[in-house]
Amino acid sequence: MVLVLLGQAVRGVDAAACFDDAWPRVIDGVLLFCETGGKVDNAVDLETGERWALPAAARSPHLVGDAVWFPGDAPVEYAPRSRRLVSTPRPTTLHALVTADAASWLGALARWDARPLPDAFPVGAARAVIWTERGLDDDVIIGLPEGRAILGGGPGNQRRPVAYGSRVAWFDDRGADGDPAVVVADLASGERRAWPADSGFLGPLAIDGERACWEDRTGLRAVGGGVGINCSDGHGVYGEDGDRLSPSLGGGWLAWHQGKQVFAARLTAPAP
Repeated sequence: MVLVLLGQAVRGVDAAACFDDAWPRVIDGVLLFCETGGKVDNAVDLETGERWALPAAARSPHLVGDAVWFPGDAPVEYAPRSRRLVSTPRPTTLHALVTADAASWLGALARWDARPLPDAFPVGAARAVIWTERGLDDDVIIGLPEGRAILGGGPGNQRRPVAYGSRVAWFDDRGADGDPAVVVADLASGERRAWPADSGFLGPLAIDGERACWEDRTGLRAVGGGVGINCSDGHGVYGEDGDRLSPSLGGGWLAWHQGKQVFAARLTAPAP
């Protein structure tokens, strides 16, 4: 294993592959991961190493700020850092949902006609909903109370949007120079930045503050290489002992799935 510009704190826990490749996830320094049936059902405090079973389990739970919403007949909301459990989600909590022909907020009077990709889930950012719209060229769409607009468009496909606060990131398989890239847009300032990214659209994108990380398949195309993790600020994880998949960022930690384990490494500085 090669850690690039990472701190010394690295943790590894035995884990199974998750059904949803957007998991495992780091939330405020707590790693949520899968142990049974591809469901998100366990957690570990990355500071102390304490591990515990979650009070609910789901294949694709939804992030709601610093909490996780587990859908079902009796949905629950759980904050892993405080271990606070709410049997019935708060009425003010907003959850983004997609159907075959629409995107909407659950709990708010906002709905947009859409053709979202079946594996895409809208992400709330600045009280907006972000999703990937199917088409001859897929686009990233933003839904606002006043209507919907193309956030990431143009030639090629834009997919797998994620958000942190007012920042939204996505993959573009034909960036400004015609090569695959990761694009980060600040909805508050209007600023956009892009980084070359040979991700293959096959894995999720992670964002935390101004830092974004993604699966890098550059090494996979070399003899003996594998999938690594690359980040916009120079952090990364590479090696020839297996693929590093499903990156996640949170609380100054970078986590990834590798074989039958999930690893997390403390970054040299927290994301601003």
